[in-house]
Amino acid sequence: MTTIKSVLVVGSGGREHALIWKLKQSKHVDKIYCASGNAGITRIAKTVDIKPEDLNGLADFAENNKIDLTVVGPEAPLVAGIVDEFEKRGLKIFGPNKAASQLEGSKVFSKQFMKKNKIPTADFDIFDDPEKAKNHIKNKGAPIVVKADGLAAGKGVTVCKTVEEALDAVNKIMVEKKFGDVGNKIIVEDLLKGEEASILAITDGKDFVTLLSSQDHKQIFDGDKGENCYSRDTEILTTDGWKTFDKLTKGDKVATFDVNTKSIFFERPKKIYWMRYKGKMIWFKHRNLDLLVTPNHRMLLQQRRRKHKIQILEAQNVKDEKYVFLTGKWFGKDLKYFTLPEHDYKFNRKLNVVKINFNVWTRFLGIYLSEGSIVDKKEKRVYIAQMEKSKHFSKFKEILDKLPFPYIYEPKKNCFRINSVQLVKYLKQFGKSNEKYVPDYVKNATVSNIKEFLNAYCLGDGDIHQGKMRFSTSSKRMIDDLQELIIKIGCSGIITIDKRTTMINPINKKTYPASPIYSIEIKNRNKTSIRKNYIKHIDYDDYVGCVTVSTGFVLIRRNGRVAISGNTGGMGAYAPAPIIDNETNEKIKEEIIKPTIQGMLRNKTPFKGCLYLGLMITEDGPKVLEYNCRLGDPEAQPVLSLLETDFYEILDASVNGNIKSIDIKNKDGTACCVVMSSGGYPGEYEKGKIIHGLEKIPENVIVFHAGTTLKDGNFVTSGGRVIGVTGIGNNILTAINNAYKGVSCIKWEKEYHRTDIGQKALKKLKLPQ
Repeated sequence: MTTIKSVLVVGSGGREHALIWKLKQSKHVDKIYCASGNAGITRIAKTVDIKPEDLNGLADFAENNKIDLTVVGPEAPLVAGIVDEFEKRGLKIFGPNKAASQLEGSKVFSKQFMKKNKIPTADFDIFDDPEKAKNHIKNKGAPIVVKADGLAAGKGVTVCKTVEEALDAVNKIMVEKKFGDVGNKIIVEDLLKGEEASILAITDGKDFVTLLSSQDHKQIFDGDKGENCYSRDTEILTTDGWKTFDKLTKGDKVATFDVNTKSIFFERPKKIYWMRYKGKMIWFKHRNLDLLVTPNHRMLLQQRRRKHKIQILEAQNVKDEKYVFLTGKWFGKDLKYFTLPEHDYKFNRKLNVVKINFNVWTRFLGIYLSEGSIVDKKEKRVYIAQMEKSKHFSKFKEILDKLPFPYIYEPKKNCFRINSVQLVKYLKQFGKSNEKYVPDYVKNATVSNIKEFLNAYCLGDGDIHQGKMRFSTSSKRMIDDLQELIIKIGCSGIITIDKRTTMINPINKKTYPASPIYSIEIKNRNKTSIRKNYIKHIDYDDYVGCVTVSTGFVLIRRNGRVAISGNTGGMGAYAPAPIIDNETNEKIKEEIIKPTIQGMLRNKTPFKGCLYLGLMITEDGPKVLEYNCRLGDPEAQPVLSLLETDFYEILDASVNGNIKSIDIKNKDGTACCVVMSSGGYPGEYEKGKIIHGLEKIPENVIVFHAGTTLKDGNFVTSGGRVIGVTGIGNNILTAINNAYKGVSCIKWEKEYHRTDIGQKALKKLKLPQ
């Protein structure tokens, strides 16, 4: 084989870094380009600013720079037809063409292909009608798996423990079109039981060789746990008020808590879950807190003994006395004026607007929403109830004096009367007493503005509550809004309901009919304590909800009590996988890989490139969960770390149709990759965090960059999965230890990684964990 001068690798993640790292070791490779790369890749290859989806741009670059071989990392350009474009121009490229990439690009195609070629997989049915799919699920029962047909960024598969969860998955994919047109068809298949593993086969369309087996860890948390959840009756604060999780939509912005600044802000969540759950729940309950969550639910806590120390613990690990946060800092809009449009309604002429100092207006709105009404049939007057003998009478008068509207006091009605058509027209939107609410401009104002509003609102009921900052209203929406304001000023309060049908005026002692009254009192606390006797473990069988936000913490409430509570790609892999022994490996080759390649050849869509087999090792033998048309990520990191055979020679043999000539050799030992991610991943996360410690990496550890970039000479985070730390050892235990030694050297703000990568292998081999 002649010396090759240049290779182009397409992609920018940890897989691509591993590909380039391995190609760099080849005696045949002189120069490597990467489109578009990351900060780690810039150290060993020249990066070019061409996106993987720009097929023509990549082909033009390969032509103009006389690239000898292009290697494609991600699946999207393969499914889009990058190989077809390159081959049309006579350019060499490693990977399957568009027709062969259907094995990953269309789950309907791949399942039908497996059935036709008798490749072991789960029993399945295909639907293009959501109602037929739902009827099938009801008849079939659960557990069951629902899959969108096309590529959905790894999120189109739902493993459903209940029928209700499966029906919901059908709705999201086919009715709500959560993943777009890739959900026009779905597969409903049986749930396979066993342990997952994967194998990479390199094929030239007729023959193949296999690389080492591996095992991925997909879930974000230790113990293969995903996002943690709240009980059905838990609500989350949004810009449209309090909502239970089943009522949340993609457009909702939810109240998010920043652990570092202790501030509250609103953002659209990355993910919203609503699913059936049967199992243990942990109940934290006393006079200030009522929280029911799954055991792996993350909680923001503070030590009661050492108040400065903040912890994030799973609910099941909360044992001793802790503080639970109830609120945080709020930074709202600092408004100077409120403008009220004025009209001459007789001649329908628009005149000047009325401009009112915002604090003056806020205080007036507070007393109006507490004691105001519009009852005149001609809609020309605003009434605010207040008895002349009340000790707050002069304060009401002081507020009204600052308004640009004439008013008088009517002693017989015990009311202030404001004469203003435009004011009436505006205030009509707040409706009757049991329909009142706080407008958004007050909710979004600064803390000082909100305090002015609350102080004024409290004046209306000041005589009843004897000076306490306590609020009462017959409007459910109003009490919800008041609780939101109380949270934003850094205090807390519990909503209570008085269901009496009659009330007594404390001043004139008269009895009058009443609707249910909601009340809340401001408590000057931003956290509350819990003790062991406040924690209960209960059985639960109902729906649970979860929302993923950038910081991992949201503002929730249950039974009128508020709390700040936590919620949450592959997080690691190791090779080889002990679950695939020699006998299983041969079975996979004979019963899965060989018939797959031969079937694609008969189908006139020969598969050339890397065939990724996602497998379930069941009691009945290995079965296919899915096909991918490229190397896995992060599986590529440990697999390539142990490969001894010249990697370029393997790829070249695949492209030129002589893979039979390749003898795959691997190093003795094991490799383990631990992914270090940005806090908040797989949800929203912050970028631009400086990465420290990369120069301290010990021997037998390789660092592959994924979401990194360079800024002012520093490596900084630019993605969710930031770095893959791969440790190599004589056995899995040594490899795991080496990997975590590497992890301990690397630091950045809000970094997160799993601490149990490789534990399944230790258990399988009966080694100490």
